[in-house]
Amino acid sequence: WLTTFKSETLEDLLRTCEVWGKSKNEEWRFLLDFLETWFRDLTWIRFGLPENKLLNRDYTLNVDRVRELKQCGKYFTLHQIFEIFRKIKESRAAIDLNANKSLAIESLCLHIYRTAT
Repeated sequence: WLTTFKSETLEDLLRTCEVWGKSKNEEWRFLLDFLETWFRDLTWIRFGLPENKLLNRDYTLNVDRVRELKQCGKYFTLHQIFEIFRKIKESRAAIDLNANKSLAIESLCLHIYRTAT
């Protein structure tokens, strides 16, 4: 969903956020970790740093992550990426303080979606 921001994608995203938020096995932490590395890599690409240092460069399952990162990067300015980093940090802190995980994750993902569209 980080490469195509469409209404169908948003619906799937919201359903998935609910599942992650209700998970008892800390899946939400994996999501926040992934988002942090994804947007870190977007920043890396924006500054023209070496692609071999990207955290999400793996070519697993026939997916070219570098191409996907570049596609996703078209939707965000550096300022927006830094704002998303801040929101990820805030979401993690709120959940650690016992906020509703589903709502915190959904709010974060909606923020990312709104920023991109």
